[in-house]
Amino acid sequence: MASTSPSSVFQAYIKQFQKDFTNLLSSRAEEIVPGGEMVLILIGRSIPDPTSKDCCLLFWWLSRSLVEMADQGLVEAADIDSFNLPFYTPYKHERTQRSTTHSSTCGPLHGLIDPQSSVLLVVRLIEPAPSLHLRCMEAQNGP
Repeated sequence: MASTSPSSVFQAYIKQFQKDFTNLLSSRAEEIVPGGEMVLILIGRSIPDPTSKDCCLLFWWLSRSLVEMADQGLVEAADIDSFNLPFYTPYKHERTQRSTTHSSTCGPLHGLIDPQSSVLLVVRLIEPAPSLHLRCMEAQNGP
């Protein structure tokens, strides 16, 4: 998401997160033994704006890099346009609201802020996606 994205995009991401997180909690609640506990580690943002640098700066740099690669002729612009990486970092209140409205008992949600670890985690999660997509597009279109 970018600051130029329509509000309907933000709403769609929030709605999908709520649906997926509720399903996750429901599914895991069925698997936990009585008295058992579950720990979730989630990437989230600490401020309400879903386009803030708090969560989107790495994705901005990724998009700039991909556009620059297309400008230099290293990849096809159409391949970049077809690349979609749906990624939503929920605001802490969105996580809390989903957890507390779930039927199971939910303890407090704690936030740990370690920028270096957060950056490394996001890079490791998303790094393979663009190269895999571009290799697949090259295989489909030929070299």
